[in-house]
Amino acid sequence: MKLLITGAGLIGVNTAQQALAAGHTVVLLDAAPNRTYLHQMLGKHVDKLSVVRADVCDSNGLLKIVQDQGVDTIVHTAGLIGKRLDEDPFNGINTNVMGSMNLLEAARQVSVRRFVFLSSFGVYARDLINSEEITENAPIGRTRIYATTKVCTEQLIRAFAERYDLNTVILRPAAVYGFGHYSGGSGIGTAMAGLMQKIMAGGPVHLPNRSFRSNEYLYCKDAASAVLAACKPENPAGGTYNVGTGIVHSAQELGDILTAWQPSLDISLEPCDPIPPIAALNVRAAAQDLGFRATYSLQDGLTDYRDNLLTIGPHPAAPVSGT
Repeated sequence: MKLLITGAGLIGVNTAQQALAAGHTVVLLDAAPNRTYLHQMLGKHVDKLSVVRADVCDSNGLLKIVQDQGVDTIVHTAGLIGKRLDEDPFNGINTNVMGSMNLLEAARQVSVRRFVFLSSFGVYARDLINSEEITENAPIGRTRIYATTKVCTEQLIRAFAERYDLNTVILRPAAVYGFGHYSGGSGIGTAMAGLMQKIMAGGPVHLPNRSFRSNEYLYCKDAASAVLAACKPENPAGGTYNVGTGIVHSAQELGDILTAWQPSLDISLEPCDPIPPIAALNVRAAAQDLGFRATYSLQDGLTDYRDNLLTIGPHPAAPVSGT
């Protein structure tokens, strides 16, 4: 495959790493690629990567890149999240929705083989879901701006798929964490990075409720594996898939994992009223159709994250807040 991956962030770069290691050709597109991060993550594969500095909001430039690069698969991860989106909603919506529209139009004109979109489990209207797990046909449409941009883009993708026979797959990953720079604004990614920095420094570690309430965590390497599974031509197109572990961890459970992992850590939880646990993602469809199953438990993911920090070193742009 020859992949165009938009967004040189956590999922995009981990997907590029796995794709290059598997022998695929990768073009990575980002408005401001962090070269240090690319070298840290890709190592010996970095010279095989083509990096294009471009903005998804530039429709003409984007079309020319897709045409000139001759890609057969597009993986769309680029976008703004959390505070970055909330603080500048016009530019955020323009990037997330119209940027996606530009990429879809380029895919249509060039007739790419497959278009894979990274949505979010944040699209689910959890106040309307009473079941213990969330399937892909559960109600969507939360009123947060970020979730709204994802829902809008999903609808655009379905319209393009039906009207123009565009081959598409939509993935809804859980809360993704791992060694990254989080310039896009990921809340849980930033909080987890701050937590790992505290752990590497020997603590003490404080788990604030605002950052580590009940959540379903997905390690970045599993997220990347799911993306590559969605790209495979032998796997079905047209589907929407939950991508997660199917396990929700509370802040207390996260603290227990960290204590068992590193008994000397001084860990404290923020006192708070009990928070009802969120429902876990039903991930059976991704396993059945794409052959994807998460392989990293939360403890395994944190261990691998720590090993990356030990071998690669702290990222120069890594956040220091969150714990």
